[in-house]
Amino acid sequence: MSEIEMGRVLVAWLTDMKWEVYQEVQPYSHGQIADIVAVRPPLVWIIEMKKSLTLSVIEQAEGWTHDCHYLSIAVRWGISGRKVAGRSVAVRMLSLLGIGILDVDARHADYYGPSVREKLEPKLRRWANVKKVRDCLTENHKTFAPAGNPWGKRLTPFSVTCLRVMEAVKNHPGITMKEVVDRIDTHYSSTATARASLMKWIRLGLVDGVRAENGRPTKLYPTERARREGSA
Repeated sequence: MSEIEMGRVLVAWLTDMKWEVYQEVQPYSHGQIADIVAVRPPLVWIIEMKKSLTLSVIEQAEGWTHDCHYLSIAVRWGISGRKVAGRSVAVRMLSLLGIGILDVDARHADYYGPSVREKLEPKLRRWANVKKVRDCLTENHKTFAPAGNPWGKRLTPFSVTCLRVMEAVKNHPGITMKEVVDRIDTHYSSTATARASLMKWIRLGLVDGVRAENGRPTKLYPTERARREGSA
């Protein structure tokens, strides 16, 4: 089972447990990316996924120590009773750090019980400062990039701006770039920079669902695929 398959199982399980699930979240510019952030107000739970329990994923998880109330690692634990070298030491280390362990295994769920089982319960971090993580979460984080995806896809300030451009163009076909920028918030420092940069990216085909039609002024329209999806 790949990490992206693990992510699908974990997201479904968390949703069933009444958590709101956000995927591939980067709260800090140039900082690390959380595979999953689950929220059930006021609690914030960060989960890092790897196919096996290694020191690297423990280090990765520890980086979120101060940013969430609960912190866990999701791994493929394997069939019950199988011995893995170093696992007991890793579990003791995680217990000392207050980091939980989730066993994710959809393939054997019918035979060995639920597809997600908690091997080690995370400690509650009452003192955690979750504001930065919670404030960065958007509805787009729920579906834009699947947790554990191998393409490095994630929601960035640029991709958020592109989604807003696409929505404005779908709602107002034939709109100009000036009109788009006047309607939406962007991550650019000025409207002039936003207009010039976004037009360049649209012409290069890097703003999904939007095409430019030359004229005076240039007008923007949804691509055929975006138009079909919008009418579906």
